[in-house]
Amino acid sequence: MVIALIGLIGYTADEVQRRAKEIAIRKVTGTPASKIVRMFCADILKVALPSLIAGGALAMIVGRRWLSQFSDQVALSPAIMMAFLLALLALLLSVVAFNSLGVARSNPVDHLRDQ
Repeated sequence: MVIALIGLIGYTADEVQRRAKEIAIRKVTGTPASKIVRMFCADILKVALPSLIAGGALAMIVGRRWLSQFSDQVALSPAIMMAFLLALLALLLSVVAFNSLGVARSNPVDHLRDQ
């Protein structure tokens, strides 16, 4: 999970840097920082939500099969899986918001001047 978080931080930082001029132009035209952060979160959710759903379903299937091999039977609760997926989603959104908020609050002239 730590490796995935490092990858997510790197991906969002790269995405924010790649779109820094777009953010600067949006800021110049009067878009508030909160709307820019929501835009980034929505873009990331388009990719992350299907992967979280597919990964959660696959983890549930593999986990149940793996646990059925043990003599002590333990039930794998869907509620626990949903809580974990919601926690991952909250962590994902907080990382994206933190990375995009830095550029959204910065001076737009700095990003428009860079080549």
